[in-house]
Amino acid sequence: MDHYKSIAAEVKTELVGLTAADGVRISGFKYHFIDRTIGSYTQNRESVLVSSSKLALIQPAGTREQARADGKVSRIYLGNNCAVVVNPDSGVLIQCNPLSKP
Repeated sequence: MDHYKSIAAEVKTELVGLTAADGVRISGFKYHFIDRTIGSYTQNRESVLVSSSKLALIQPAGTREQARADGKVSRIYLGNNCAVVVNPDSGVLIQCNPLSKP
């Protein structure tokens, strides 16, 4: 639990309040974002550095929109090492995924 709290604190410090390259201001995060940042041994899911998520937001290699089943839209910021998914209306970080294994 300490590691989870540490990553959440780092996300609050480094990402919340940040303005992405396209003007979306990051206002918060879902707990799922922290889970994906940490990764999972049992799910064979690699972790993502907070610094990689930050770089994807401020200097994306590209972005794309994704319609969700509930009718809302998510924006995906593609970085060199990860993809970060944000609700562009609320600025909430939804999840991040590594693009390749280190």
